[in-house]
Amino acid sequence: MRDKLNGKLATGQCDGWKNAAKASVVAMMVTVDSKPHLIKMHDVSAEAKTGENLLKLMLEDITYVQVAFGLLLIAFCCDDGGDARKFRRLFLALMPWLIVTVCWAHQINLIVGDFLSLKIDLLKCIPTTLEVIKWFNNYSRANGILQTEQLSVLNGKALILVLPVEGPLKACYNKYAPVLLLCAGPKAEAKRKVEEVQEIVEDSSFWKDVWKVVTYLYPLAMANFITQSSNTGLHHILLTLGNLYHIYSDPKLDEAIQNKILGSLEKRWAAADQNVFIAAVVWFATGVQELTPVGLLGIVKRQRGEFSDEWMQLSMWTDMFEKQKRKVNLVRVWEGMDTQIPAGQKQGWNCLVKLAVHILSIVANSAGCERVSSEMGIVQTKYRSRLGLDKVRKTALIQMDIKRHHVAKDSQPTQPPPSTKSPENNTGTLDITNFDDIAEELVQAAAESDRLT
Repeated sequence: MRDKLNGKLATGQCDGWKNAAKASVVAMMVTVDSKPHLIKMHDVSAEAKTGENLLKLMLEDITYVQVAFGLLLIAFCCDDGGDARKFRRLFLALMPWLIVTVCWAHQINLIVGDFLSLKIDLLKCIPTTLEVIKWFNNYSRANGILQTEQLSVLNGKALILVLPVEGPLKACYNKYAPVLLLCAGPKAEAKRKVEEVQEIVEDSSFWKDVWKVVTYLYPLAMANFITQSSNTGLHHILLTLGNLYHIYSDPKLDEAIQNKILGSLEKRWAAADQNVFIAAVVWFATGVQELTPVGLLGIVKRQRGEFSDEWMQLSMWTDMFEKQKRKVNLVRVWEGMDTQIPAGQKQGWNCLVKLAVHILSIVANSAGCERVSSEMGIVQTKYRSRLGLDKVRKTALIQMDIKRHHVAKDSQPTQPPPSTKSPENNTGTLDITNFDDIAEELVQAAAESDRLT
């Protein structure tokens, strides 16, 4: 790992959770070249969960990782809990040259929470939906009948029931109503529950409300996929937020829902370090296309011809990455322009290149820590709860490295990530102002991250 990290630009990340032994654990990681690396883990069960204590741990870990691995820390990301919020404030005061940001995957979840907190009639279908799901999952025979019906209704597919699917549920009740009554057993209360669930499933207004809620949540679900990728940059965040704001500004939407979601977006954007996000979009656009016909790239071109598409040889980079069947990595493009000259005729020009590389290398989430906690949940189960923290960390590191090796050798079967685009919108080209294109690229990256960790 030392060879992989030496001299590289890194985003630090931290997060906490409770393991199978009920111990409170805080992990420190770094993401380098879009790959998360676990550095340290701490058992903080006996300590107060304060920003000062978290700052002390992270400063020790940062000193260790810089000395031991020789990397350059350019940013730090964590969630927005009480101790983490104070940690960020104290950390930024000590190291004002770093970019310190919240985890934007968590921020999208908070926006979803704001939406679900609305006291409106439309959202009453959500607890009803969960009631239907719970009933089917509680009775194995009923669930088995539903899966059989799905095979005929959904063209040979049987989905796990985490959300209700109108067609199979209705068909199941219409065809097997007497059998479903038997599934509940002889008790009158259980039979009454079957009739209640049947009434819900056959209510057309219930399904209309469910699909309205799905319509409202779909853009946020795609934003969640985007923001949890291991290579989600600051430019991805700003473009995603802009697209969400555009989507939920539609005057056809319910006013209460619109105001709630837009207000939540504005609140989180107002708390962000906006300048660095805007700068990231500028450099991202410089490597792809102009934001507008008279946009920022045009200004740069008129002042310095070095940043034209032709001078940066973007077509050559595109062809090279396509041959490797990989997405164009703009960090590599900008690094190719770095003269590595500390002083000289183009010192100011090269500083701009280095700034672009730094900003485009920042990862705007701590999702890598979440994936590591899941990996450790596989290692340290309730039957192996006495494993020491360091032994769990080392085992998880080996597992992660083996997975990376398998993926690199194409020896591990993979499943395609969920598509975010409808067939009619699938153009095959990347447009930085197109939410679907950005989502497709980042969802694929998130799926890749799940395979690697």
